[in-house]
Amino acid sequence: MRRLLASVLLLTFAGCSGPLVRNAPDADAPADFPNHTVQQIAYQLAAQQPQVRTFRSEGRLEIETQQISQGAGISIRASLADSVYAKLRGPLNIEVGRALVTADSILAHDKLRRKYYFGPLAVTDRYVAGSGEPGLLAQTLVGLIVPTVTEAMTVDAADQYYHLSVKDGAGHLRQHWTIDPALWRVIRMEERASDGTVLTSRVFSSFDTVNNIVIPRTVELSSPSRGITITVEHQQLTLNPSSITYPFSRPRDVEFISLE
Repeated sequence: MRRLLASVLLLTFAGCSGPLVRNAPDADAPADFPNHTVQQIAYQLAAQQPQVRTFRSEGRLEIETQQISQGAGISIRASLADSVYAKLRGPLNIEVGRALVTADSILAHDKLRRKYYFGPLAVTDRYVAGSGEPGLLAQTLVGLIVPTVTEAMTVDAADQYYHLSVKDGAGHLRQHWTIDPALWRVIRMEERASDGTVLTSRVFSSFDTVNNIVIPRTVELSSPSRGITITVEHQQLTLNPSSITYPFSRPRDVEFISLE
């Protein structure tokens, strides 16, 4: 199971590195902070999402579990609507695997071990926090996630940040968002169990400006209950490239493994 976990995670994020994009400028909170409503905050977060349709990234991946600690280069092609494609290269730039997450499934080819993994999209949440819905993984990798506004969501302001909370009927905190209004970007999002245990965590940092859009350079995805933390660092990022393809095909002469 641990070998399977390492293979799926590495195949889902991989590639080579390139130069850093430029840093986002420092900014102050808007003049009307801290008086925004939940609806206004969600609107500001959603405002730039339609400007990013696809992206291509080269960078670095780190995986931490209770059993393994591994790093790899990372190359990603993605559509915010539905898909994330990745290619894994080892030493000497040798390709060792590919993976594709679509609107309804995950496919991963481990060329070294001659294994082919496949399963429904929902199963990816077991390995990568926040990846079990169509398009959510791509949106998360560039920090363009937006909370769903409900009557149960409340807002507080502290330390120049907005904090959005969702509690269940018994008053237990189930979801918590930390928003930087100076950039109008999510810097942390947590989902919790009724006993307060953090189920998943998404942390965004080192923000850069790419095509006048603020994007986090570093994205940390954690599933503390499973002991898994994945950190992706973008070192070269292209938004809305002129063309993007997902060259993934079903291999032959491999062991087929169903993920359930």
